[in-house]
Amino acid sequence: MDPSEVKRIEKQQREIVSSNSFEFVAQDWFDRHLSKKAETTKAKVTSRMDRFVLPYIGKRPIAEITAPEILTVVRRVETNGSLDTAHRALTSLERATAHPSLLLRTTTGFPSSLGLNIRSQET
Repeated sequence: MDPSEVKRIEKQQREIVSSNSFEFVAQDWFDRHLSKKAETTKAKVTSRMDRFVLPYIGKRPIAEITAPEILTVVRRVETNGSLDTAHRALTSLERATAHPSLLLRTTTGFPSSLGLNIRSQET
């Protein structure tokens, strides 16, 4: 196979992987959902996701993230005594994972471990 063709295919595969990351899907949700919100709301939601969520699951492929992983992220916030912030982070996670753009990122639609099923996984 032609080396330039191999490079092109590898680049295309890297782009597909990055566009299927949670961070990419969340950014798409931010762009669509938060565009109509007040600047303070945008700043708070973005800051919360940047501080508490994206460092832990942002780079992961959306189809591979499980509900227990998401709960681990939320529990980290709870252990700092920030119950309201944990609740708000979970709500943002639910909204981002229930966004229709997610359908374009997976072969089978919404991963069964994400979306509105997150809270039912809590113990």
